Amino acid sequence: MTAAEMNSTFREFALMFLGRQSVDEDIPFAENLDRSALNGSIDSLTVVDDYLSFVQANLEHLTDSEYNNLVLRCGGYIGECIRMTRPESYDWCDYNDYMLSHPEMKGMMPERNLGTCALLVRKPEGMNLPLNKVLRFLHEGLENSVHYFAHCETQRHL
Repeated sequence: MTAAEMNSTFREFALMFLGRQSVDEDIPFAENLDRSALNGSIDSLTVVDDYLSFVQANLEHLTDSEYNNLVLRCGGYIGECIRMTRPESYDWCDYNDYMLSHPEMKGMMPERNLGTCALLVRKPEGMNLPLNKVLRFLHEGLENSVHYFAHCETQRHL
């Protein structure tokens, strides 16, 4: 998949997270997410931290489908918040495509899974894993703040 196609796909995931894209199944506990405060900014991710804290406390109630959709959609929103700070500097990339040009990373990320299936690549060199950050938050807690993660990433350009 091309970078433009990946960017489009993850833009759609972000819109699903925002409730602005028609889907059969909304994110779990959507009523606990203040979507009106989600404006695509890095600062709006504090609201996502609050939402993920609630989800983490209720994780056992999620089906596999809800869990997977949440990670993709929330990770898509986080990545798009980062990407939109400097769209010329970031593209989404599929794990398999990334590993073709970065085989040295195979030791760090040996397999494609929910957390690594898509990477946000920073040009000219670098990447981050918004999907994996959602997974880490859900399983480890607020010390994996998505707001802090995105803030630190965008500070690389200052």
